[in-house]
Amino acid sequence: MSIRKQLPEALNDFREAKKAIEKTFSASGAPEIVSAALNHRLPRNGTCSNGFAYSVHGIGYTVTFPDGGEVHLDGSRQGDCFTLYDLEFYFETSPKFEEMTIENIERECSLMVIQGVLQEVRTGVYLLL
Repeated sequence: MSIRKQLPEALNDFREAKKAIEKTFSASGAPEIVSAALNHRLPRNGTCSNGFAYSVHGIGYTVTFPDGGEVHLDGSRQGDCFTLYDLEFYFETSPKFEEMTIENIERECSLMVIQGVLQEVRTGVYLLL
């Protein structure tokens, strides 16, 4: 499967992971999720209401799909964001995707920015829209 087909599907998985942890924490965004974990309202590691595992760390979180795919998102002033390396790691950990080179991921993300599908907040960091 080409990067053009894989990347939109991977981004949908990122949205699904975000939705799952936000529902579990009754929160909207990584800053609220991290705050809830730091204030011991919910554990830093656990299971989302839909069965996905999660881990809250630093300024963000990781959600692990049942197949092992790991989605990492961080909070920012603009919203929850991910890096090229977060995408690369998801492609490596999810068995439903072929591994992609960072160069191919970067090239496709740049095209998606031009198309208005992604917003780049700084070099190699993108908002999850």
